[in-house]
Amino acid sequence: MDVARGRRGRRAREPTLSIPAFDSMRFTQRIFEHMPARYDGVDYPDYFVRQCQEYFGSLCDPKPTEGQFIMFIMSRFVSFARSWAQWIVAEKPMVLEDVRLFLELFFVEFGEPRQKYDLDKVLREGTARTPTAPLLHVYYEQVRHQVEMSTPQPATQVTFRSRAPV
Repeated sequence: MDVARGRRGRRAREPTLSIPAFDSMRFTQRIFEHMPARYDGVDYPDYFVRQCQEYFGSLCDPKPTEGQFIMFIMSRFVSFARSWAQWIVAEKPMVLEDVRLFLELFFVEFGEPRQKYDLDKVLREGTARTPTAPLLHVYYEQVRHQVEMSTPQPATQVTFRSRAPV
């Protein structure tokens, strides 16, 4: 029985379809916070997301990119949740750069049927130990906005016509 459990554990740690291996991603923390528990897709998706928020709040600046943090979340998946993540990587890769969209799809897949999850409320409940930390989706929206504002816009040529006769 221990041999079978060991094999199952090894399989869960192997990387698949560009999803990092379990426990392979860690970031520098300013305060200690446990890694989010493994998530198998069976129960309590809101609890798992709150754990991710607590861990995010413990990270030093500069924080990981949005894509890196989504990969970190997926690295915590096992079993059915990992299969779903593989599908997301293969079929909807644009989701891997938008944490809000990723979490909305996560709640559609693993949340209670017909229950609407308010992401702000769910994440705010996960900030008990790090109350000053920004909510992870808000942080990344602000980063995207700053990048958009600092990106030089292409110059448009404007021609003026003089009303004076030439």
